[in-house]
Amino acid sequence: MLVDGAAANYPAIALFLQAARRVQPVFAPDESRLALIADICRHLDGIPLAIELAAAWVDTIPLGDIAAELQSNLDLL
Repeated sequence: MLVDGAAANYPAIALFLQAARRVQPVFAPDESRLALIADICRHLDGIPLAIELAAAWVDTIPLGDIAAELQSNLDLL
């Protein structure tokens, strides 16, 4: 699917990665986690502020939990 370098071709994913690395500098998602990030960005309709708020949680909550929480409601943001 996506590799980190190819993710830069998708502005929403690149923004998520940039924001996530601000709170967790060593953040390096594997292919399955990049798929979760793509799902998160898609669920948030690519809205930059929403993506940055979601990415801010990566040092606290696993990506799968962020995705699940956003699927059920947007209270996490």
